[in-house]
Order: sequence, then structure tokens, then C-alpha cells
Amino acid sequence: MAIPRVKTCSSDTMNEIGKAENAKPALRKTGRPSGIIGVKSKIPKHEKPGSAAVTTSAGEAIASKSQDSGNKRALENQFNTKRKHYATLRKEIDEKEKYCLTMYEEIQQLREKMMAGGGKDPVAQELLQAPATASLDLLTEFETSLSSIPDTWLGVCREALEKRNAKLLSWIETLEPADGTTSDSLKEELTQRIASFDWNEESAELSEQLREQVQKMSQLVQRLRLQLERSKCGGDSTEKVDRAERERGLKTRARVRELETQLRELQEKLKQKETSLELKSKELHKCQKSNEAARGEIAKVDKQRENQESKLAKLKQEVESKDKESRELIAQYNKQVQHLQQELEDERKTRQELQSQFDQFKARNVKLEEKCQQLLEVQEKEKNVLSVDGQHTEYEIQLFDELRETQKILAEKSEIIRKLEAEREKILAAAVNAPEDETGKTDENSREIRLAAELLTKTDELDTLRDQFKQLQKNYRRMQQRAEYFEEKLKEMNEVQNQLLMKEGSGSRAAYGAQVMQLHQQVTDLRSSLAQANGQNVELEKTCMRLQLKLERYKRHMHNLNKDRKLRKEMQTLLQHEDAGMVGAESHLDVQVDQLMQNTAEDIEELYEALEKKELQVMKLEKLVKQMEQQEECSQAQRTRLENRIAKLELELKEAQQTHRNRGFSFL
Repeated sequence: MAIPRVKTCSSDTMNEIGKAENAKPALRKTGRPSGIIGVKSKIPKHEKPGSAAVTTSAGEAIASKSQDSGNKRALENQFNTKRKHYATLRKEIDEKEKYCLTMYEEIQQLREKMMAGGGKDPVAQELLQAPATASLDLLTEFETSLSSIPDTWLGVCREALEKRNAKLLSWIETLEPADGTTSDSLKEELTQRIASFDWNEESAELSEQLREQVQKMSQLVQRLRLQLERSKCGGDSTEKVDRAERERGLKTRARVRELETQLRELQEKLKQKETSLELKSKELHKCQKSNEAARGEIAKVDKQRENQESKLAKLKQEVESKDKESRELIAQYNKQVQHLQQELEDERKTRQELQSQFDQFKARNVKLEEKCQQLLEVQEKEKNVLSVDGQHTEYEIQLFDELRETQKILAEKSEIIRKLEAEREKILAAAVNAPEDETGKTDENSREIRLAAELLTKTDELDTLRDQFKQLQKNYRRMQQRAEYFEEKLKEMNEVQNQLLMKEGSGSRAAYGAQVMQLHQQVTDLRSSLAQANGQNVELEKTCMRLQLKLERYKRHMHNLNKDRKLRKEMQTLLQHEDAGMVGAESHLDVQVDQLMQNTAEDIEELYEALEKKELQVMKLEKLVKQMEQQEECSQAQRTRLENRIAKLELELKEAQQTHRNRGFSFL
């Protein structure tokens, strides 16, 4: 349903027009301006004023010129302000009319749809009419304003003529006379020209234009009256609609006020949130700086850890080399023990041979003693028989020679016994006082002493290595503490980031938390495995120390046993002829020595078994270390991934904050 559009004027514009025009003189009912009649009488055609009149008119023209310039500026300012105000009001009225018409069309369409759907007519037909364009009061005001328009035009024309006269007079005063002419003659000519000018023609043209405008305005008034008569029938319905619209307007105003209060509250909340976000951004900037510092320190710790690992690898290599050297030493010592056992067996054989020779010498000595006794008996029997001429028989000479030989043999045996007893006393004194500081005369003793000295130097080197390893462990623990401190800082930073990421979404936050939990779990697993490896390493070092001490004790014990066996064998050879009861004691000692040898052999086998077990444990530890290194590499890779993820989340957070601020500014 099309509605004819009629432009209307608001009450404000009409009031302004009325105020502006009421200041001007009113028109007559006939529509002819009163000032137009008798214009010729004011300016006669053949009037020649004198010089005094010209001078007075020139002064008045100068004064009126200054007044006209001021009035002109004021009028121009008023005109510009009114024109701007009129343009704004005209735009508002046009927009309201368009909105009203669109609303009317939408209501009509909805009504038609309801009627087409089989529904009842919700509103009577009188209520759905085109909006009224104007009222009677507006028309009367408009008519009065139209009647005042010709007077205003006449005043404008008069002002224009006066300005024109003033300009002409000023031009006349400033005009320079030419050669041969005087100012009086020029003034007379100008006044004649002005008097000869036909002002009635211009006034007539202006009056005709004003009449045409009045006719147009009267036609508009008639049209408006017709529209008013048509709209009278719908006055009641419009009043009802106006009341409903007023009620709706009041409700909407209340709603708008509520919304304004809510908007103010939201603005205050937004300001508070912006301040809190700024504080949090500052805190996050500080955390980022601390995070960068912590990353630098973590990099330093990683470098130190790598250095420590390289040192540990070197120490492992040194320990392995020391283990190899100890194994080689053990093999050498075993060879030396076997060699010593072989030498002991050789010495046993030589002792047995010497014992057999000593028995033979004893038997010969007994025989010689018997012969000596027989000779003594013979000498006692033959005391009285003297030799003649200092000559001895062959038998006597033989006996004398045998006696000397036996005396020499006995002296040699006594010297050997004395030497053996001296050596036995020295060995016993050395064994009792300081068996470790004994300096033997043979090459074997010197070799054993040299090996013992090498063992002592190696033990000192191992002690220094253990001290270095302990110092490295202390440094590693210190680094672990620093790493824990930095991890706590990272946790605090993650908490701040989680608080800031509450607006991003629960999915990304949950994934980020799961990744962080996995990383912490891997770090705890690595720490536990590293602590276990350190404990196992300490236990292995303790067992290695015990085994080394056992080996040294065993070597010393074997050295002392060898010395005791030598001494016992010499004692047995020297004291066999003194007492038969000593033989049983010596056999008992031999049994004890054999038992000790068996025990030492068993101890050596146990040592070999322990060394094999320790080698297996070392292999397992090496495997564990490799696994730990692999896990550490994996954790490092995951750590880099998480750092990249954190950087991405920080960038997203900054972008979200920027967009949120932009939204806040656009909302404001």
C-alpha cells in the first residue's frame, strides 16, 4: 500500500521563522506592499540640491558605510548559523519521515501476512492510516509567516538601495576631476543621472516577484487545508496511536536510562579490567625478563652439566683404565704367586737334598767319632810305645788327615748353623717389628716392595679421583637446586599465564596443562633414575674399595706366610736332631700352612667371582646411563617444543589483548 509523501515542517522551525519575521512589518491583506506606492515622490526627477546638501549626504554616507559593514557581518553570521540549524533540522525531519513511512509499510505487510494466514485483523483500519502531515496551528503560523515575507523583501530592497546610494556617494567623493572640470559640475551631473534613474521599474519587478511567491504560498496553504480536512477523520485514531507511542517512548526512555546505567557500569568494569590487564601485562613482561634470565642461567647450567658429563666420561674411562690396570696387577700377582709356589717347591726339594746330605754327613761324623774313639783307645793302650826318629806310620798319618777333614767339616757346619740362626733372628725381628718395611736382599723381595709402592700410589690416585667425583656430585646437586628454583619460577609464570589464558578457551589450556604435567613427570622420573644411578655408583665404589683393601691385606698376608714358611722349614731342618716331639709339631704347622693356602685360594676365587659380578653391574650401569642420556635428549626436545608453544601462546595472548582493547575502544 503506497502512501503519498508530503514534506512537513517541525514546530521548532516554524517558531523560528515566525520570530524572525515578526520583527519585520506585516503585509496587507491584499498582498501588495505599502512601501512600493509613492516611490517616485521620494526621489524627484529634476531636483538639483546644493553643495551643503551634498556635503551632509557624504558624511552620512561614510557613517552609514561603517554601520552597514558591522550590520552586514552580524547578519551574515546570523544567516550562517540559521542556515546550519535549518539544514540539521531538515535532515532530522527527513530521516524521521523515512523511518515513519518504513515502519508504516512494515506494519501493513505484517497485517496482510496475518490476514493471509487466516488470522483476525489485529487493528482497526482507522488506526492504520498515513501519518498526519501538519495541524491547524502549524498552518496558521505558516500563513502568518508567508504574509510577512513581502515586507521582508521590501526591507531588503530598501537596504540594498541605501547601500547602493552610499557606495555611489563615496565613489563621488573619492572621484578625481579631470582637466577642465570642477567638482561642482561633476556632482551636478551625478545627481542628474541618479534622479533620471527609474526606480519604479525595479520596485515593480520586485513586487511582481513577491506576488508570484505569495500565490505559490497560497496554493500550498490550500493544499495543506485539504490534507487537514482529510486527516480530521483520523484524528481520534492518531491521538490513540500518539498515546501508545508516548507510552512506548516513556518505556523506551526508561529502558534507555537503564541501559545507560548498565553501560556506565560496564565502562567502569572495562576500565578496571584494562588497569588489571595493564598490571598483568607488566607482571608478564617482568616474568618474561626473568624467564629470559632463567633461560640464560639454564643454558649455563646445561653447559656446566655437559662439562660435568664430559668429566664423568673421562673419569669413567680413567676408572676403566684403572680397573684394567688392577686386573693386570692381579694377573701379575697371581703369576708371581704361582712363581713363588714353584720356587717354594724347588726350595723344598733343595731342602730335602740338603737334609739327605746332612744325614750322610751325620752318619760319617758318627763313624769318624767311633774311629776317633777307637784311635783314642789304641793310643791309651799304646802309651808306652813311642815313635822312633819322629816317624809315623801310614795308618797314623791317614787317621790324622781324616781328623783334620772332620774338624773342617764340623767348623763349616757350625758356621752354616750360626749364619742360619742369625738370619732367623733377623727375619723374626723384621716379622715382629715391621713386616711392611722389610728390605730384602733378594730380587723377589725388592719386586714385591716395588709392587706394593705402586699399589699405594694407585690407591692415592683413586682417593684423589674419588674426592674429585664427590666435588662434582656436590656441584651437580647445587645445579639441581638451582634448576629446581628456576622450575618453581617457571611454575609461577605458568600460573600467571594460565590466569591470563582463562579467556582463550578451556581446550588449549587443558592441552597446555597436560603437556606441562608430562614434562614434570619426565623430569621427576629422570631425577629418580639419576639418584638410583648415583646410589649404585657409590655402592660400587665402596665395594671396589673393599676389594682393593682385601687384596692388599691378602698380599701382605701371603708375604708374611711365605716368610713364616721359610722360617719354619729352616727351624725344622735345624731342630730335627734335637727332639722327636718337634717333628709332630712341625707336621701340625705344615697342616696349618696347607689350610691357610687353601683358604687363600678360596679367597682368590671369591675375589674373581666378585670382580665378575662388579663387571656385570658396571655393564648394567652403562646401559642405564645410555638410557638416561636418551631420556634426557627426549626431555630436552620436548622442552624446546614446549618453549615454542609458550612463545606462540604469548603471541596469541598479546593479540587477544590488543583485539580486546580495540573492542573496548570501539564500544566506548
